[in-house]
Amino acid sequence: MDTGLLQYFFVASILLAGLVASLVPIKIYQILNNRMRQSLLGNNRKESSLSQWISCLSCFAGGVFLSVIFLHLLPDAHESLTVIQKKGVFVTRYPVVEIISLLGFFLVYMTEVLSETCVTQRTVTHDQTIVTKNPAILRRRRANTTTIDDKCEIHEDGHDFTPPPMESPYYSASSIPSTTAMSQRERTLIVRTITFITALVFHSMVEGFAFGVQHNSSTIISLFVGIIVHRTIVAFSVGTRMINCHPKRPVFVISLAIVFAVSSPLFSVLGMIVKESAIDELFKEEISLVLISLSIGTFLYIAFFEMLAPEKSNGNYAVSKYISTLAGFFVIAIIVQHILIRRPASNGLTSACNPLRLSTLYYFEKLELKSHFYNAMDTLLLQSILIFILLVSALLASLSPLKIYTALRKRLIDNRDPHDDSPSILSHWISCLTCFSGGVFLGVIFLHLLPDAHESLRVVQSKHVWKSEYPLVEMMTLFGFFFIYMIEVVSETCFTQSGVKHKHKLVTKFSEIIRFNHKSDSASSSKSDVKHEVSSTCSEQGQKHCKCIPRIPRKERTLIIRSVTFITALVFHSMVEGFAFGVQKNARAITTLFVGIIVHRTIVSFSVGTRLVNCHPNRPIFVVVLAFIFSVSSPLFAVVGMCVRQSAINELFKEQITFILISLSIGTFLYIAFFELFA
Repeated sequence: MDTGLLQYFFVASILLAGLVASLVPIKIYQILNNRMRQSLLGNNRKESSLSQWISCLSCFAGGVFLSVIFLHLLPDAHESLTVIQKKGVFVTRYPVVEIISLLGFFLVYMTEVLSETCVTQRTVTHDQTIVTKNPAILRRRRANTTTIDDKCEIHEDGHDFTPPPMESPYYSASSIPSTTAMSQRERTLIVRTITFITALVFHSMVEGFAFGVQHNSSTIISLFVGIIVHRTIVAFSVGTRMINCHPKRPVFVISLAIVFAVSSPLFSVLGMIVKESAIDELFKEEISLVLISLSIGTFLYIAFFEMLAPEKSNGNYAVSKYISTLAGFFVIAIIVQHILIRRPASNGLTSACNPLRLSTLYYFEKLELKSHFYNAMDTLLLQSILIFILLVSALLASLSPLKIYTALRKRLIDNRDPHDDSPSILSHWISCLTCFSGGVFLGVIFLHLLPDAHESLRVVQSKHVWKSEYPLVEMMTLFGFFFIYMIEVVSETCFTQSGVKHKHKLVTKFSEIIRFNHKSDSASSSKSDVKHEVSSTCSEQGQKHCKCIPRIPRKERTLIIRSVTFITALVFHSMVEGFAFGVQKNARAITTLFVGIIVHRTIVSFSVGTRLVNCHPNRPIFVVVLAFIFSVSSPLFAVVGMCVRQSAINELFKEQITFILISLSIGTFLYIAFFELFA
């Protein structure tokens, strides 16, 4: 059969599969909505069931995207980079794939921030789980009514709206606040969804282009099977997300579904045209590298900010959501196992070393430090001194946010007008520090840990162990992510028993707390904070007769469990860092590694302290204890590494342990960055 005809047939099949899969969620949503709307009026259990199904579908979609990032796109990007580097282009030890991925992430982030700021002139928080968060919305009838509700439907959990009297001269369509807010919110939702689809086009371009440039029939058929299965699942996830955001705009959803479904076949045809032309092979690989890497960043943004984080912030059905997310991940994991996805045997120069170590080594060589200086000093003594310096620097960095927070709060309480309802400067600063911490963790994941994990795997595979084309680093990363996710879900379910959701950003809403404390002395301020915190939680849950006193221990216990989980997760990274430092054999390597670690660890420690203070502003002793545990962990494992170095443990075994610990720590950092900081 002619390859051109075969490709055109498969392109049409991909188009049809994408259309059907992306439009199926619309029909499912309409069937559920129409059949259950009337029964929902008198049956809260069915109402809860509908919202649970919608949440689980969104989490399944998030798991799919998460798996696509790590098990599909990252290996493909590394493969393209390897091909390019073999031809003498982009020959660098810097993690090129990872830095372009982060550029893609921040490009989409910037686009959304600018679009929200320009379109709405104010920051509007988008909650794509508004239906699952407020299932009572489903009770509202479609029939028109002349009465005006006193509660905004979209923001039902956030504020009340009292309309002006009908006889008021100011009563007009333009004077109804809820109508204006609704218009701004809908506009923001539309901009976000268009950004979402635009981001997905990156992936469609890569997928379609790769299919179009194939030359032989066997490759075309193999690639088609992988694409159509993968694209059908992704298209279903896209349709689920869009109908979740725009349940009353089916035409808009269908239009965007068509755009998404058409994009991959369109670029397949473009790839077939390019195949017949005389475009340089190297240029095609460079384009493929850039597009794949950018799509990793866009998918990262979509998976966390648009799917998983909003669902997780809504504390209902935590176990079901976790299982759904895990199911989405396993679907892609199984596809990757059974469908041939090309993978470079070695990640080459890309994963040879992490940039912090390279930069410090470069400067030491430039300074031309004499090797006899290192030889004159005993390595054990040198390591002991440097370990102590690491401990002190980590302690100071992790405890400094506590002092900053206390000073800021005292200054703002003294100077704040008790009648001022504007957002406090303190809340702004704490939010900025938290986001800074999230950015630090994001950089550590992609520019430090991923290259290190690939380096360790390359060393292990060079000794003919764990030889596999499967993306082992990325698979272990996702295991680490779901392991921490599972710990938190289980701890919340077992200890809270009432599904009380944790809002660690409650501290950033400090305008009321500061105003409340303005008239009270320091002895009673802590009690006032707790009282206000609990009462606000009760009001958010819509409970008129809430017994606040029994809920205080539960909420505090949940916060404590989360922070302990957070620190436990970070121990993975500390183990790797300390162990790697302790097993070094010569003074030059020890000093070089020390400079890289102390810079990196100081910044991370400051981020950890910021997060702990954000969660526990009234528990300084608890914060100090956890900060001390985190600070001690790396020096402790450095000592363990020194002991291991003196023993006769196999070098291969040490590399295997390092690989596993680094990969697991990537997953834990992913969870921390998105669910604990950015979210």
